Amino acid sequence: MIAFSFRLLFWLFMSASVLAQPIEISKMVVDFGVVEQWNNPPADFPFVNTSVSSQYLLAPKYSSKVLVQMPRSRIESGESGLIRVFVYPGKTGAFEERVQFYASGSTEPITLIVRGRVKSMAPDAALECPKFGESAPVPPSERTVVGVVLSRASGKAIPNAKVDFPSQTGLFTNSRGKFSLKLPFGLYSVAVEAEGYEPYYGLSRIAFSTDSLVYWLNPLGEEPKDSLVPAPSDLPPPITYDDPSDFDRASFKANNIVLLIDVSGSMRQDNRMGQVKEAVRGLISLFRDIDAISLMTFNTQSRLWLELVPGNEKNRLYPRVDSLNAAGQTNGLTALHQAFDLAGKGFIAGGENRVVLITDGQFALSQELKTRLVQEKRKGIELLVIGFGSEQDRGVLTLEKLAEAVQGRFLRFAPGQGQEKNLVEFIRQASRK
Repeated sequence: MIAFSFRLLFWLFMSASVLAQPIEISKMVVDFGVVEQWNNPPADFPFVNTSVSSQYLLAPKYSSKVLVQMPRSRIESGESGLIRVFVYPGKTGAFEERVQFYASGSTEPITLIVRGRVKSMAPDAALECPKFGESAPVPPSERTVVGVVLSRASGKAIPNAKVDFPSQTGLFTNSRGKFSLKLPFGLYSVAVEAEGYEPYYGLSRIAFSTDSLVYWLNPLGEEPKDSLVPAPSDLPPPITYDDPSDFDRASFKANNIVLLIDVSGSMRQDNRMGQVKEAVRGLISLFRDIDAISLMTFNTQSRLWLELVPGNEKNRLYPRVDSLNAAGQTNGLTALHQAFDLAGKGFIAGGENRVVLITDGQFALSQELKTRLVQEKRKGIELLVIGFGSEQDRGVLTLEKLAEAVQGRFLRFAPGQGQEKNLVEFIRQASRK
């Protein structure tokens, strides 16, 4: 009887394991809504292998109006990636296309849906799906990563440190402690050694969003500590405001600022993330102990990184800002609600309370959200929208209208220009008594 029960439980467990989907996709539907001019935009579906074993994505089923780009190589446990779907409706009107495929570790199909309503076709829009071999480039399956090796005792770079990955051995850091390498996505065992330091042996993951790796080595005789931390910024040191009269308490109100930053994949273009980091670092350098900064990001999902941190705790603020990377798709409406909740939580009576939305995306406000933001303005919490592009860019114009609709303010970041002084000066003027 016991043996029978054991076998029954075993098969129930095995059945559940087979049915469990090893590939977790953050969303199953991309709805473009009403599109004024269709220009074959990609529908992106980020995923991660949540199983303990390697997986393959098997050939999908879809219509002749669809082009699918997905990894064809092995996907290691914990590895993330991107499935990209292009739809060529060929005419105006509503459409809905389904893409069905299997992961090698499951018998259950995965179905992705792309839908929308096309009002007109852009002049340069493709009306037919490209033939095999003529499609857009397949998303990359490998990444070039810049790494650095630092001394935990002094914080200084360690030159001539040896860095060994399984497929690339005998790599040494330069005089600034840096190295670079190109590897396929995956999890790797790493050895880092330097004269006078405890060696580091551990694991590092190269994924779609990995931009940098940092290894901290302990001098010989010291207790080992965690060695993988966010990379230091390559940006120049921020402007410092040591003169109390430049932002003194008598002349400037206390600030409660919630930074809501777009970290979707498009923010990699034109060094946008670099501009964001530069601007935010300048703001942090300005802030005092009476000011508070909260940091939220959004791409496919929203995430809270810092909550109401005093402006003088710069050692907490700078590393988190420097660690931000861009990947995924823009989905900021829920995050905007959450940002105003957080601003309300830290509300400073008589102070400057503001949500700063930094994005290159387009937001279609619901009437509910629009009404709320107008009400928040009346309570004393204002929205500042920062957009990227030239004055005539469609995205910039859309964001300007968004700010105007909720009685907020708009600030444009021009491509390729430093933005530190622009944001700092805006906040200084807004908080002047």
